[in-house]
Amino acid sequence: MVSSEDVPSIGIYRRDGDALIRLSGPIPAPTLEPKGLAFSPDGTHLAVGLGTGSAAASFAVYDRVGDTFTKTAQNLSGYTTDPIAYSPDGSHLLLGGATKGSMPVLKRSGATYSALSAIAFPESTASFRAAAYTANGSLLIVATLTSREVPDGGQLHVYTRSGDAYARASTITLPGTYSPRAVAVAPNGVHVAVASDDTVRIYKLSGTTLTLLTSLTSWPSGVAFSPDSGYLAVGTYPNISLFKRSGDTFTSLPAPSAGATNMVFSGDGNYLSFLTVSDSGTTSVTTCKRVGDTFTILPPPAVQPEPYVWGLAGYPLALYG
Repeated sequence: MVSSEDVPSIGIYRRDGDALIRLSGPIPAPTLEPKGLAFSPDGTHLAVGLGTGSAAASFAVYDRVGDTFTKTAQNLSGYTTDPIAYSPDGSHLLLGGATKGSMPVLKRSGATYSALSAIAFPESTASFRAAAYTANGSLLIVATLTSREVPDGGQLHVYTRSGDAYARASTITLPGTYSPRAVAVAPNGVHVAVASDDTVRIYKLSGTTLTLLTSLTSWPSGVAFSPDSGYLAVGTYPNISLFKRSGDTFTSLPAPSAGATNMVFSGDGNYLSFLTVSDSGTTSVTTCKRVGDTFTILPPPAVQPEPYVWGLAGYPLALYG
């Protein structure tokens, strides 16, 4: 899915074999700039943050039936945050963005969304940066930032979830003054990748304790694990970085000659799609096909997204700006 920075729009792609086919946009098209999005795990709902400025002013929910996305009556205003992720069971929707000191959570029951108690951060001045659930949904990993000016201002928190309640179980400090950008939890529930301005750090999760294993590469913009936890993709420029995991060891693989920002693996792990940014700042969608340990760039989709987009989620592949 993609939305444009200049003209509000949402682009959605469906994979057909090796090809990405652009579908008709959601009905009706957004009138405000999309600020974030998330697919429900069952693929039936698409939550889209809508607003102007740096944060969403509301969010809309689109129902998906086949290749058609139709806006529901659900349109909650007053949230200065963006949809980030659904819980693996699809019953919770995290909202992150401008709010300091906490992160709103909505409960989904059928087509209805209602507010739960917000997840509190230890520091009232901390701002949300990124979050990801473990595959079974029992733990939530959240990265926050107190201040770029404060040494070791970034933190990584582990929250336990029981029903609709979240409780902070542990917190570690991210070294340096660099801002965390993205978090990915491997489906094996053991490995956590955190992309900061300076590097990607890999942590091992045992119970609710995080232990640093290694650092991989510099200046990342995003991270994604394959569904089998065997591969890690890191958004870097001018070329994407790819790693194969064996136990706790991550080994660099030859990578295609394409820079990447946000990225997502297909459900079968055989395709990796990401945004590529040109020297002029325009964006396009690139997809690699994986055969064994080899990732090969496929021909681009016949219809590319709008020139300026912010990120993506999938599959179906959705891009927004």
